[in-house]
Amino acid sequence: MRDHAMDFYADLFGVEQCSIEGRAELLEGLPQLSPEEKAALDLELTLEELTGAVNQMASGRAPGVDGLSGEFLKHFWGIISRADLHGVFIRVLQNRIPPGVLSEGGAFPAAKKRRLGPTKELEAFSPFDCGL
Repeated sequence: MRDHAMDFYADLFGVEQCSIEGRAELLEGLPQLSPEEKAALDLELTLEELTGAVNQMASGRAPGVDGLSGEFLKHFWGIISRADLHGVFIRVLQNRIPPGVLSEGGAFPAAKKRRLGPTKELEAFSPFDCGL
């Protein structure tokens, strides 16, 4: 059943190659960016733009790939913006790091208290994210 579902969605959302002629036909008549507009899109993201984007985030929505909700970012923006999050975004954009990489990590159990001898009690451990 799992293999059937995987095949179904791989086929449904898979990438299909498009011929140059087909691509030209698809894009025909669509508006194009001017060289000035293209250059403006390549400018470095400013802290003001980032702050504006945070302020425009909808409330009551599910968190993004980073796990942070709009409410969280808005509430703590004064602290977060001073922590050079802007610099992190600039490095991400310059190095073309995909967003999923920022939310991936690895966890391992860390003992809460020092115990004498081994234990198998789950309560004796906390997950520790090593941020892979």
